[in-house]
This record gives sequence, C-alpha cells and structure tokens, in this order.
Amino acid sequence: MNNPAANPTKPRLAYGMEELATALGVSRSFVYQEKAAGRLRTFKLGRRTLVSDEEARRIVAAAQEAEA
Repeated sequence: MNNPAANPTKPRLAYGMEELATALGVSRSFVYQEKAAGRLRTFKLGRRTLVSDEEARRIVAAAQEAEA
C-alpha cells in the first residue's frame, strides 16, 4: 500500500485517528479523549473519522503555546 506520509512532496489533507496518534507520538486513547472533550475537531468521510491537517497543526500550536 502506498504510504502518503512517506512522500513529503505530496501534501496530507487529513489523518485517521490512529495515523494522527502515530504522527503526534501519543496514544490512540489520548486522541479519542481529546475528541470526546471537544478539543479535537473531526469529520466523517464514509465510515472513517478524520482530522484535517489544519486541525492537527492547530492542536500542536495550542500545546506549544500552553507550554510557553
């Protein structure tokens, strides 16, 4: 299977929940907890729950600001 994360020239539009957890280096349960708490916006595409690239970048920026 072709892995879009392995090709940096092709921009990523969205991540599955497990893909996001892997990309951020956190557990799947943490990602689902953030979603349940309303701190992570998701959308459905077919049967998959996805997080947009912009949302992934927003939560990283928010975490960095919280540390500052």
